[in-house]
Amino acid sequence: MIFVKFNLSSVSYSWKDKVKGVVLPTKLNSELAEDIGLMLGDGCINIYKRKHQVYYYAYISGNYSNEKEFYDDHILLLKNKLFNVHLKAHKRSTNEYGIQICSKAIISFYLKIIGLPKGSKNNAKIPKCITENTSNSKIIFPFLRGLFDTDGHIAFKKRKSVCKYPVISLTQKSIMIIKQVKEILTFYGFTSYIYRKSSYDKRTKKVYVTHNLYLSGRKNFKNWVEKINSNNPKNKKKLSGPSRI
Repeated sequence: MIFVKFNLSSVSYSWKDKVKGVVLPTKLNSELAEDIGLMLGDGCINIYKRKHQVYYYAYISGNYSNEKEFYDDHILLLKNKLFNVHLKAHKRSTNEYGIQICSKAIISFYLKIIGLPKGSKNNAKIPKCITENTSNSKIIFPFLRGLFDTDGHIAFKKRKSVCKYPVISLTQKSIMIIKQVKEILTFYGFTSYIYRKSSYDKRTKKVYVTHNLYLSGRKNFKNWVEKINSNNPKNKKKLSGPSRI
């Protein structure tokens, strides 16, 4: 386990950051680890120029129909607490709901200190500050929770005589993230397998590839509930409601 304080000397604050009182975390804790998982899942970070001005931008979004509560009651509170900000969630399109962050300090922190990817996540990796703490369950479990709460799925399938066979899955464009997650889960007693899926989009006439990690069976399900669980209401119902194994 490697636990060091962050060196924030490379991060600069805009005058808006200073006026708003933006504060950056000085060390890795369970709340920041979960936020890193959330951003690696459904987050997007970028820096772009328009005319003579540089814009620092981050966005995280989910489904309006079944994740609004998750964003309003959990993700907003988490980010506001981590960075001393007062963000709001907005409906971006018919079924997209999310949070936008425009802060030079926060975006620089995500990119320079944490090591989250800018732009495309096709070749992304789990940040080093997380992988170096694989043996620290207080860091790794919240990270996995955040990642699966955004890019994960829980289903109960029929299998021979078993009516409710639990399957927990994670979908990513990056094969590296999938392989790293599999290695971490193996360390904690989970068994999983990786499946590559290709799909053709008639609109764009392109083939899109995703990499999927599957954890099947009661043993994995019980292990997940006891160690990682979920903060997303749509997942919590499946993990603890009538369908629980």
